Amino acid sequence: MHTRKDDPIWMKRWVRPLGAGVLTGILACAISLLAMAALLLTQDTPQNSIPPLALVALVTGAFTGGLFAARAAGQNGWLMGLMTGGVLFLLLMTAGGFALLKDVQTAHTWVKLAVMLGASAVGGIVGINVRKRR
Repeated sequence: MHTRKDDPIWMKRWVRPLGAGVLTGILACAISLLAMAALLLTQDTPQNSIPPLALVALVTGAFTGGLFAARAAGQNGWLMGLMTGGVLFLLLMTAGGFALLKDVQTAHTWVKLAVMLGASAVGGIVGINVRKRR
């Protein structure tokens, strides 16, 4: 019978924490988007404020994902954060049907990538440096 103790070291050190971070980041982003959708329903919000709100949701998801990935890994916080942010960005691109690639000449795609990578790397650093509760 196969147990977790029998898993290869790369699985324990990289894949499992990355998966946990990505799933947590997706969940945090979805909750942020739902909260902002409720805000948009109840408030009279201008149309041009929607993209910044979406960017805040992306930052929230990336930061949370990087934080959880680094805490699960226990080391290399910035690297786990960057990898989590990269996977989340690829998922964002896939979910949008790679529609962001058609306006890659504009700054929107690059800003989203930079902000997601930065937020997830900071989340990873914070995740390593925060003490665990006992």
